[in-house]
Amino acid sequence: MTKFVHWLDPKLERFRGPKKKTPPYTPKTEKDLVGVLQRTPDDVINQIQRIAIASSMSYQTIPVAKIMAKAEHVVSLHEDDILGALTLDRLYKTGLTIFPVFDKAEQICGVLRTESIDTLKVVENETKLADCIDRNICYVRADYSLDMLLSAFIRTNNNFCIVIDHSGEIVGYVTLDMFIVKFFGEEIIDNFNLDADKNAVAKRSQK
Repeated sequence: MTKFVHWLDPKLERFRGPKKKTPPYTPKTEKDLVGVLQRTPDDVINQIQRIAIASSMSYQTIPVAKIMAKAEHVVSLHEDDILGALTLDRLYKTGLTIFPVFDKAEQICGVLRTESIDTLKVVENETKLADCIDRNICYVRADYSLDMLLSAFIRTNNNFCIVIDHSGEIVGYVTLDMFIVKFFGEEIIDNFNLDADKNAVAKRSQK
């Protein structure tokens, strides 16, 4: 009997109605969508892509305080400091590239960006820090959301913001790199530095 059923079943297939297709699964809530992302194989969505998707869904609710460097961890300088070999060595060892600079009134008067320093010139001739700082600074509050922070970066054409609280006290600082790491899950590293050279950009390989 079993053999007969196996033989007959394919022959009756053409007389049966079309099979109902199961509709694709549609997440009903944000939690459902997160579950789908977590179950998706790594060869479809890798970890970095998962972080980027999750960040794009939540960055409007994440405060600056979550990604900033707190004030007690900030390496600060004074505008009257002398920028010499020993100071440069100390700064480079921190792994940071931007440092807030204070004036005589203990107010931030600018930032020192190590990537803009002519190291050889500094080592040969000790330079007053006040002559090397970028005085273009801006402020954001610790409770700003990350979309407000991004707007501040774009609006001020700056990649460094001093973070303050409601009373104006400095509580830390935040950089565009910190935002990128939070949003994409890793730092974007690109050693190309000839963006002002039209020919170099035109010939640059994308690999």
